[in-house]
Amino acid sequence: MQKPFSLSGRQLKLIAMVSMLIDHIAVSLVARSSALYTPMRFVGRLAFPLYCLLLVEGFCHTKDRKRYLLSLLGFALISEIPFNMAVAGKIFDLEAQNVFFTLSIGLASLMMADEGKKRGKEWCLAVGYLLIPMLALLLRSDYSLGGVALILVIYLTRKRDKWRLLGPALVILSFGHLDSFGALALPLWYLYNGERGKIRYKYAYYAFYPVHLLVLGLIRMML
Repeated sequence: MQKPFSLSGRQLKLIAMVSMLIDHIAVSLVARSSALYTPMRFVGRLAFPLYCLLLVEGFCHTKDRKRYLLSLLGFALISEIPFNMAVAGKIFDLEAQNVFFTLSIGLASLMMADEGKKRGKEWCLAVGYLLIPMLALLLRSDYSLGGVALILVIYLTRKRDKWRLLGPALVILSFGHLDSFGALALPLWYLYNGERGKIRYKYAYYAFYPVHLLVLGLIRMML
C-alpha cells in the first residue's frame, strides 16, 4: 500500500523541535491550573519518541559513532543549567537531568551491545542491554530507564514488520500517565521514509535545546 505522503528525518526533527518547545513553554511558564497546560503537554509527548527514532537512525548510519556520542554528551553538559532554570526555576538542581543524558546513555548502550555482537562477547551484550541503561536511574535523567528501554526496543525491532511499531508502543504505554501519550508519535513513524533529508548546520538542531531552555529559564526566573 503506497503512502499518501512521507516524512524525512529532517521533517521529523522539525516536528519534534516544535513539540518540545510547546511542552517546555507549558512546563516553564504556564500554570498547571490553566486550560492550556494539559493540551500543551499532550502535544509535547510527540518529541521524545521521535528523537529516539532519529537517534537509532543516526546510530545505524553515522560513520563515527564515538564522535556522535561525544557530541551528545557535550550538549548534555551544556544544557544542564538551562534545563534546571526552565524546569526547576533555579541554576542547580539534582532532582532531574536533561534528556541529552538519556539519549547519550541509550547510544552508549547500543554501541556496547553492537560491539559484543560483532566480537561474539556476551558480556558486552549484558553491559549494553542491562548495566549501561541503569545509569539513567542513577542520574535521574529525563524519561529515566524507560527512555533508554525505548531506544533499545526501537533498534531491536526496526527490521521486524510486526513489532516495528508495536514494540515501541508497548514501551511508551508503560510510561504511564501523561508520558504514555507519546504513542501519538507512532503514525509519524509510519510515514517516515528512511531518508535523512537535507540538513544544514547539524549542530544548530542540537543547540536549539539549550538555547530555548535558557530563554525560557530566564523568563521564568524574572517572573
